[in-house]
Amino acid sequence: MKYATPETFAPSNTKIALADATSKLATRLFQTVKTWRQRSRTRARLANLSSHFLNDIGISRSDVMIESNKRFWEE
Repeated sequence: MKYATPETFAPSNTKIALADATSKLATRLFQTVKTWRQRSRTRARLANLSSHFLNDIGISRSDVMIESNKRFWEE
C-alpha cells in the first residue's frame, strides 16, 4: 500500500514556484505600503510649511491644499 506524500499533491518545483510568487507578492506589498506611508508623511509636512517656505519653492497654498487632500493611495 502506498501512502500519499506531499509530492503527490504538489511537486517540489510547484512548491518552489509558489514560494517564489509568495515572496514577490510580499515584497511588492511591503513596497506599496512604504510608498503610501511616505506620501502621507510628505503631504502632512507640506501642509505644515509656512507661506514663506512655500513661496521660496514656488508652490501656492492652494496647491498645497489640493495635494494634502489627496488620499494616500493617490499619486
